[in-house]
Amino acid sequence: MTGLRPSLGLAALLAALAVPAPALHGTPTFLGLSVVPAGASVVSLRAAAAQDLTQLFQEGMALLKEGKNEEALAKFQEILAQDPSNEQAYELWKSSDERAWLELLTKEGQFELVARHLMGQVRAERVERRNDGDAIRDLVSSLGGADALERARLVQQLASQHGEYAVPYMLPALADRTDDDRRVVTVQALTRFGPDVVPPLVEAMSSPDAFLRRNVAATLGYIADQRAVGVLLHALQNDGDEAVRAAADKALAQMGAARNTSAAEVLVAEGHDYLARRDNVLSPVLWSDVVWHMDGGRLNARDVPRLVFAEEMAKQSFYRALAADAGHGPALAGIARASLAAEARVADAAAAGADVGEMADQMASGSLAALAAGHGALDAALASCLADGDAAGARAVIQLLGRSGVNLTPALRNAVQSEDAAVSEEAALAVAHISLARGEPVGDGVVERLARAAGRVVLQGALVIDANAQRSETLVAALRGRGMLVHQAASGAAGVAAQLRAPTLDLVVIAEQLPDLTAAQVLQEVERNPAQASAARLILAADAEAAAEIWGERVAGVIGAGLELDVLDEALAEGLGRDREMADDLAARSADALVALARSGVDVSAARENLLRALGNRSDEIVLPALAVLGSVATPDDVDALVEVLLGDRSEELRVAAADALAGLFARHRAAPDADTLASLSELLRSDESLNLRRAVANAMGQLDLNAGLRAALVRDVRFSLGAQ
Repeated sequence: MTGLRPSLGLAALLAALAVPAPALHGTPTFLGLSVVPAGASVVSLRAAAAQDLTQLFQEGMALLKEGKNEEALAKFQEILAQDPSNEQAYELWKSSDERAWLELLTKEGQFELVARHLMGQVRAERVERRNDGDAIRDLVSSLGGADALERARLVQQLASQHGEYAVPYMLPALADRTDDDRRVVTVQALTRFGPDVVPPLVEAMSSPDAFLRRNVAATLGYIADQRAVGVLLHALQNDGDEAVRAAADKALAQMGAARNTSAAEVLVAEGHDYLARRDNVLSPVLWSDVVWHMDGGRLNARDVPRLVFAEEMAKQSFYRALAADAGHGPALAGIARASLAAEARVADAAAAGADVGEMADQMASGSLAALAAGHGALDAALASCLADGDAAGARAVIQLLGRSGVNLTPALRNAVQSEDAAVSEEAALAVAHISLARGEPVGDGVVERLARAAGRVVLQGALVIDANAQRSETLVAALRGRGMLVHQAASGAAGVAAQLRAPTLDLVVIAEQLPDLTAAQVLQEVERNPAQASAARLILAADAEAAAEIWGERVAGVIGAGLELDVLDEALAEGLGRDREMADDLAARSADALVALARSGVDVSAARENLLRALGNRSDEIVLPALAVLGSVATPDDVDALVEVLLGDRSEELRVAAADALAGLFARHRAAPDADTLASLSELLRSDESLNLRRAVANAMGQLDLNAGLRAALVRDVRFSLGAQ
């Protein structure tokens, strides 16, 4: 059973979504509360869409009652495949009977996932209407004088329509020492809000008002959300007010939390949960659009795009850990990792063509915080990225370490051996730069990985999200057989995390049925990720024909039970795009590093074969440094490859570099090449090519150990090419 969060429960979730309205004759009710049905105020197009979704929902419920579970599930999946807006999901919810939703939730499995998905959208629709200060003030001011029934209605309205945004307007009551009744009513009201208000209440624990902190701690204890454990432990272990410590102790006891645990350790673990987007901190109902900050004794919300919400929440946890223990190294490492991850995520989105607006400036301070944390923290941040398989985060830390040019940290050395090619090659590049700057040996594997990066033909990347291990392995093997670099995930949540951490993917395959999320939820997360905007999306289904009808143009195709991969050819027709750009950039930087290493006396002969592969179809930015290195490591067997560049239709700069590489080769291996090669070079000397190019060719041929006759003929060729008699 996937289940709902224990702190929420079925009834609480449904109640949190319900919106009370005046009772109307014949109006459907939801848990005893009247609900206004969709009416004539909805424009005709929207009404038609809502009617279509309602019809599908009713057909699905009818099939479910008949015991036709597979047919019923297909109807519900068709609703999700249509990608209804939050407003459409809300209209569907309002027009449906409460018993239908309860039945779906309690049926478990895929049916529960469908219901939770749609309810998450309903909740998101309420968020759009929440931040209305005047409306919140009116409701909060009415709480005190209302009777029990009216108070319940007001609390329900505050919770469903305003949620976390109501907290700043309710804190004054918690800080009021003169009105016990008002304070108790407010605690009770906030407790009924549930997990939605936990983030602002947690932040309110940093208020300078001890009386407020005491009452906030008590409220968190009643809500019993585990995200409050770290800050309550901090209060218990560090707060200077005895009453606050007592309230925190009682709250932790109510929550069943251990009270002898380090607050910093709990908060650091929470930060890593946010970075990994784990369900305990970021289930579908726990995402938000804001992060809360206590500033000057007032609680304020700061808008945060979904792209970096997890990283921003992680930073808050890590900073709280640092406040709990100023010497806590993992907290500093967490700050560095989360800061760089947010900055890198925005940069990747911008590079992929997304409009990131002011996010780039907002996140640009990430490297400042990371550097200020110290190289010990950066080393620990990199180690945690490697341990978690966070390739994007690891590359961000590695690049910063490389730019700093100061320390060869243990984790950086270990990263060179990473199984992730992009990580190991970025690490090799950083190690090369730092080693050159410090005059230290580069160590094992660095030259080989730089060469691999410089000579790589870019592989297409894929992600397979499927809980069926046998089917997943078969598909992965087939994709790898086509030359693709493939990642795997066995659950929807793991797949969502993987596509966020992965470099730009060309293909994402999502199983139609997953154990924890609906395929529509996973697909939506991929669609929301700017870095994966160009990825082809395929559905993996038992019945390909039925799935194709359900998902339509929202996906590039469907892979059926037989795992036929013909659909891939059309889906991947767009090519590589951003992957190619990233690979070319890394290749060029790696080739430049190899040049610098060679000039410093490092043996780079291990790079020879990879650099020869780079000569064929790579850009000048890659081939020029490759030729510079080959001048010192190429063998007589490589003459043809260099001559091909020299005689080919390439830029003059590249052709001159090829001649210079031949000069280096001939200086080390003076034996003359075959007659055809000599004839081609001699003909080039007699041609009307630029003097600069012919000078480079003449220099190369001058390095050869030629017999007297050949040398004399060569000199005569040069004489006649200049028009001399």
